[in-house]
Amino acid sequence: PFKPSFWTQWYQSKLIDAAGEGVPGQSQCDVYLPGLTLMFERIEYANLYHTFTDLFNVHWSLEKLKYHKNGPQELRIIWLDGHAKSNLDEVWADIFHANITYVSQYKGIVCMERGVWLPKNNPVYDMPKESVEFSYEDYEGKNDNGSNCGVMDRFIERVLTTYDIPLDRTVDETLDLVIDRQPYFAHPRVDMEKATKDARVLPDMDAMFPSSRILKLHEMRFQEQVELISRAKSLR
Repeated sequence: PFKPSFWTQWYQSKLIDAAGEGVPGQSQCDVYLPGLTLMFERIEYANLYHTFTDLFNVHWSLEKLKYHKNGPQELRIIWLDGHAKSNLDEVWADIFHANITYVSQYKGIVCMERGVWLPKNNPVYDMPKESVEFSYEDYEGKNDNGSNCGVMDRFIERVLTTYDIPLDRTVDETLDLVIDRQPYFAHPRVDMEKATKDARVLPDMDAMFPSSRILKLHEMRFQEQVELISRAKSLR
């Protein structure tokens, strides 16, 4: 029932033209996908901020679909993009307990028990604040009325509990972290020589921050990053 807007019709047109409804039987299907299947084009693949807006989009959509990870329905997410592999790919499978595939892995007629296509955008974009149970006044602590951020709180809880991080964790007063940012070569088309030449790298960071722990996040799994940073007194 979705009619593409000006901003979305170009990249959505092939998907919409190829989609059908009410295939008579599984015998006509080259591939049959049981359970709930989400079709989703990611905005990004290696950038932490943009990846988490995509993850939040899926979380918000699953709530609207009344999907529960411990329920009877199997969950599958099909990426419609062609992004390269990155260290953040595993986060999708972790926090949604989902089977992750690319659309290019499927050939012929693909049938889905329950297929849902998600528009490429954050679902809270340009929506009334109350409709997503979130307000910036609540976030900044200006409203002392016992309310919370609703869907955002539940998203944070989903991520932390996935990695067995207590919601009421205590801060480690001795844990002072400094991120040593490095060029990230996730995409095969990156000009590594140019990226290295243009990189702003601080030498001797151990000497600059003798009482801190220096982090090279690109060498750590996401789970290791969040376990450490969630307990830190400070992060620079």
